[in-house]
Amino acid sequence: MDTTLVFNTRKWVIFTFMGWVTGVILIILAGHQSLLGLYMGLGVGLLQWNYLRKFPGFGPAWLWTSVAGMGLPFLVIGLIPGNAIPFSMITSIALGTFCISILQFALLKRISGKARFWIISCISGWLMGIGVVFLIDFTSRYKSDISVLLLALVNLVLILAGGVVLGYITGAGMKKILQTGSQGVPATGT
Repeated sequence: MDTTLVFNTRKWVIFTFMGWVTGVILIILAGHQSLLGLYMGLGVGLLQWNYLRKFPGFGPAWLWTSVAGMGLPFLVIGLIPGNAIPFSMITSIALGTFCISILQFALLKRISGKARFWIISCISGWLMGIGVVFLIDFTSRYKSDISVLLLALVNLVLILAGGVVLGYITGAGMKKILQTGSQGVPATGT
């Protein structure tokens, strides 16, 4: 009986995308910028952990590093009064991306000697995923040229595409980390 687990990038993308959607829904319900990082970290971290927990060494710490890594920079910067930090949203995203990658790297290095791939794939995935969402700023230039419904649809696609981009880029890194040749990772409890 084969007791190895093989990382499935397609499943990772689906779980990451669903976490992204969960985060977006939580943000809409909360309606406060300082909670944006907390909810995106919660949504993405929860669904990624749901996929990763079948692999040895992944406990709920994955979820908590996601929440803390992405959430704390937003909360701290949100507490600073006024416009003390220019571009506070971009600063929060950059710090959150850095924090989440370092915290998750610390978890991954206990599991694999290839954990170094996570820092670059995590930072790249989050920044490029959020970069796709920021294309909404570009679409706003066409408000007068296209229908409101079409513009809303394009913006929705951009928001959702951010989760797919995050999933593919981080999935490539996680695959390198978890794959050991063609054998996969030994399963626990099977």
